[in-house]
Amino acid sequence: MKNLLLLIILIVCVSCEPNISDAINAGIINNKVTYKELSPPMQVSNFGKDSLDLNNDSKFDIIFIKSPKALLTGFAIQTEIIKKANTQIIISKLNDYPDSLNYNDLINDSRKWSGFEEKIYFLQSFECNSNNCPSIGNFVNVADKYIGFKIGELFGWIVLDNGIWTDLKIKGFAITK
Repeated sequence: MKNLLLLIILIVCVSCEPNISDAINAGIINNKVTYKELSPPMQVSNFGKDSLDLNNDSKFDIIFIKSPKALLTGFAIQTEIIKKANTQIIISKLNDYPDSLNYNDLINDSRKWSGFEEKIYFLQSFECNSNNCPSIGNFVNVADKYIGFKIGELFGWIVLDNGIWTDLKIKGFAITK
């Protein structure tokens, strides 16, 4: 009787553990993911936009935009994304902008995720105060950084480069199978 009780307790404990088998790591290409290299990289120039269909359902999931922003003494270029409804992205716990992931960072349900609604997020922009306009966002002058995303139960990542005055380069993306 004690053995049966212990077996039941063990089964309950194991079944309550989070399923980490669905987790992936940014930049890691293996048998868990389908990877699409964009060669040459997709480039979004200043005053431009482009988009990705991440789950191959013939609908764009993320739109990338490089647009002008008025500053105190002129203008600068900001980088934004429009995250479509039902697509989620990892958000930084520090500043509520899209999190800039490094190679091999874990992407799973324990991360801080955006909501499901369509929303615009800054990857890089400027915030002016009375005498200057410092850069804001987590993708300011970066190379080989990752945006983690989730569509339904599928996890994925997008690898990109972004400069304040240079093109946004989207190099590729992966999504779980």
